[in-house]
Amino acid sequence: MEDMINNKLLKQLRNQKNWSQEELATVSGLSHRTVQRIESSGNCSLESKRALAVALEIEASKLETQESKWILALQLLKLPQQTQVIVYFLLTTLIISIFVIRNYQKDIEFNFVIEDKHGVYTNTLNIEPPLGSTKVIELHNGYSLEVDYIFGLTPRLKSQLYYTSANGKTLIHSSNRIYTDFPPVKYQINSQGQISFISPFITSNSESSTYKAT
Repeated sequence: MEDMINNKLLKQLRNQKNWSQEELATVSGLSHRTVQRIESSGNCSLESKRALAVALEIEASKLETQESKWILALQLLKLPQQTQVIVYFLLTTLIISIFVIRNYQKDIEFNFVIEDKHGVYTNTLNIEPPLGSTKVIELHNGYSLEVDYIFGLTPRLKSQLYYTSANGKTLIHSSNRIYTDFPPVKYQINSQGQISFISPFITSNSESSTYKAT
């Protein structure tokens, strides 16, 4: 019976040893065609997996994909094949659902108070997390905010505040937040150019830095 292995990892381990497919075939005792097929499709018999693991000096289980581990666990439960398929489908759906839920973000609130020679600018923005690209928001007299949202098991929100003058564009504050739900934040810039980044948006727990906008 054939199983699925992590063919990308297999190729990576082979390359780390500076072996060609033919050399891996020789060391493992498999045919060159078998190694080619396994690296291409990921389909591999238990005997071939063990032979490759011995040749690469790793445990055979490390070559398994997450899918193959689930399937093996279901087989050990000795469930009927149709039941195994149903359980596998439900597990896959559950994991995808958890990933989607963790990465779902409602609009993220940014509050701005900017005081300069032009007066006081205040604004509250509710920004939808950008997907796959940087969201650029022009604010006030040269100030702009750039927001990136990175998907993953632990979502990350990167926000950068810039000031553009005749001397060019300058990064004046950068924030990387890791949450499953991002609380509102506040940027406050006084007339002396001091920047306060408050997160969550309360008077305690703040970071501040000084930058003189000209």
